[in-house]
Amino acid sequence: KIVTLGRMDRQGVSQKGFEDLIFALRTLDARIQDAIDVVVVGDGMYREYLQELAKDTGASCVRFTGRIPNTQVRDELLSAEVVLLVSRFEGQSVFAIEGMLAGCAVMFTDTGGIAELVVDNGWKVAVQDINDIARVIENAAAMPRDTMRLYGENSRKVSVDRFSPAAVGLSGLLHLDNIVRFL
Repeated sequence: KIVTLGRMDRQGVSQKGFEDLIFALRTLDARIQDAIDVVVVGDGMYREYLQELAKDTGASCVRFTGRIPNTQVRDELLSAEVVLLVSRFEGQSVFAIEGMLAGCAVMFTDTGGIAELVVDNGWKVAVQDINDIARVIENAAAMPRDTMRLYGENSRKVSVDRFSPAAVGLSGLLHLDNIVRFL
């Protein structure tokens, strides 16, 4: 199971790469589509358009949830193998960190802060490259469960090492110390 999330308003659709994902999925062989479940969480004025695009292109493995409570997003992530963000641009994503803490392997585009989170825990894909996105999804679908589990464990370790209260506190303290040195 692969989970992604984002706004489906004008800005969200242009940022989050939902269309890129759908076009990548349509290139996959039917047996691969039958083997995967892609959950798209989010809502907005373009959700119906994206649902129709998925239907019209034959991306049958996509399920749109609409807006769901945070507890349900957590449940989706806890039952997933992969957290996916194929954003065209992205800073640091709370959703990416949540997916990593849930023990998901990552599949992120090589852009912004999310690219720095791919450390022996998944795949980086080229921005707006539907062939690369499709290739990586196909590789993930064929990956042995033990390897996928290891990627998930590495994701959790990376996220705890970087975003635990102690790590964030130390980073903030070091930044404040640097500021004080300017005074």
